[in-house]
Amino acid sequence: MYVEGFRAVYLFEVIELAKDADFYRRAILDALEIIPASAAHDAEHLMALAMQFVLHKQDTQALELMYKTYRRCLEDGHEVGVHSLMDADGINAFLFLLDPFKTGKFSPKKDPSHSAYLLYWLEDEFGQEQTREKLYRAAYLNPVLHNLLDTVYAWRQQRIENKKAERAAIAKFSYAEVKASLDNTRFHFTEWVRDASDDDIKQAAHDFMLDENPQHLRNYLSMFRVRQFPLDDYTKLFKLAGLDDAQKSNSKMLSRHAISVLENIHHPAVRQFALDSIAKGIDSVAMVGILQSNFEAGDWKLIDTLAHKFLTGSEDMHLLGMSVRDIFEHHPSTDAVPILLHLYEHVPCSHCREDFVRYLVSLDAMPKWMAEECLYDSNFDLREYARRGFRDADEPSN
Repeated sequence: MYVEGFRAVYLFEVIELAKDADFYRRAILDALEIIPASAAHDAEHLMALAMQFVLHKQDTQALELMYKTYRRCLEDGHEVGVHSLMDADGINAFLFLLDPFKTGKFSPKKDPSHSAYLLYWLEDEFGQEQTREKLYRAAYLNPVLHNLLDTVYAWRQQRIENKKAERAAIAKFSYAEVKASLDNTRFHFTEWVRDASDDDIKQAAHDFMLDENPQHLRNYLSMFRVRQFPLDDYTKLFKLAGLDDAQKSNSKMLSRHAISVLENIHHPAVRQFALDSIAKGIDSVAMVGILQSNFEAGDWKLIDTLAHKFLTGSEDMHLLGMSVRDIFEHHPSTDAVPILLHLYEHVPCSHCREDFVRYLVSLDAMPKWMAEECLYDSNFDLREYARRGFRDADEPSN
């Protein structure tokens, strides 16, 4: 299991090392041609694999089949392989996806948001000005595409200006106006809270303690994730953070917001709440994050013990790994070596794994077997780091 996407690049490398790479190519393309649109995740994976043959083998048959699969799945109500098409064919893919006459999709004039998102992707790849020049040059003889490009660019610019104006207006709101907007799910409370006065933040905390409306509470908590909760009474935060499983099925986000607020508070009562919750098995993984601001000697052993309760590759293991990354940045110690070794083996995320390796290197505690294994990791950044002798590119060699 990988949580950060497909491993098509890594799998393609393995295929290239096989004795009969063409066998795997045929199997991938044959599967892509018949896969039902309802198997969207598998179709996405096959599109990503086919893309590798396009990029590395200039495989026009694979590219043609990718476009064919996209159209076929779209007819059945599933849009698959957009990013793979963009990776494989860049500007041409964007213009294809933009053109309703080619895709059979509704006109981007009705909803240009998705096209605007893909436009950002192209600009990351080619640069803003070069992307614009390439797109309009390609659409020069196609008035429909030209107009659609105008629509997407105009929509995006208007959205940028609207957001800027909205945020500027929100920053000037009084607390009374903010409080009156607590039912508004689209209100940017974090924009207001950054520059709010300490008195307004304290008044918001008092009102939070008395409010029971879930939407209001969530918005209050979003404020205290940016500005530290100013009161010494944490009972309301404890109550929300410690919701039992039955309640959490309806209020999981509320609970996680409360835990995030507690992560910024250094206080013995907050630490004790986290320890008690871990001991009782109440959202133990999330509660570990609270220890970052309330860390004491012996906590690394506690975290290591907790980690052995979770299955390899589970989401809990991944969440625990992310908390360990945050804690280690503030509390590096050789006491963390056992948990770092365990997480290296059992967390599914290769980005986290790279950090665990870096932490072990900083502690001069990386085993020889791990150093050799990193040379073949599915994370190519980690692989390159290992090839440099576990030094960053700008770090001088010994």
